[in-house]
Amino acid sequence: MTCDSAPIWQFVLVVPSELFTGGVIDLSDSRISYHEELAYPGCWGTGAGGSGVRGTLETVSSDDASLFVKLRGAANEDLSLDGHYTVDRCGAATVPAPDG
Repeated sequence: MTCDSAPIWQFVLVVPSELFTGGVIDLSDSRISYHEELAYPGCWGTGAGGSGVRGTLETVSSDDASLFVKLRGAANEDLSLDGHYTVDRCGAATVPAPDG
């Protein structure tokens, strides 16, 4: 099978809010998790995940909806993740209302 479409790569980094205390965050912290996905639409895909990633994350600034961060030293086998990113803040988990 030949895949004619370009691959789509996605990397999701999950950092607990308690780690955002100012300064630089070491991404090897076991409380940090990630998921990486590579997909060739219409052909196949592969994914992996776990905890602890090499590199650092620094919050440059923030507002009510987003964080503006700098990622350094993070990479997979094929691609450096270094750069500046804008990330959406996730809302707090809500408890479902009881039935009845």
